[in-house]
Amino acid sequence: MIGGRIEAGVKKLGLFQADIAIITGHVAQFFLDNESWEIALSSIHQALRPGGHPVFESRNPDVELFADWPTAESHQELQDPVAGSIEGWQELAVKGASVSYEIHYIFRDQVRSWSQRAN
Repeated sequence: MIGGRIEAGVKKLGLFQADIAIITGHVAQFFLDNESWEIALSSIHQALRPGGHPVFESRNPDVELFADWPTAESHQELQDPVAGSIEGWQELAVKGASVSYEIHYIFRDQVRSWSQRAN
């Protein structure tokens, strides 16, 4: 496949035999332990041809870490034409070298909520 793209979990890569694997955005934050990282990197390695390269996007080192990240004070409410009223906020906690970031949504008209945690 030339110029192909797979958007899926790493376990679905199989023996893809790619020349390059690009890991974009802040996906690394969602591996919460070393075992998850090892599974991901091993799967990516197996999907690359000999001489293939994993490529990681990185943050701009000139930007102060977490300075502009949203916090609970960035609470928002919006109206979606399909989902109705949605309330959302983020929580950032920095403890030494560890950072956790949680995103919360409450779908008021559907009486359900969703949250995602990253470390």
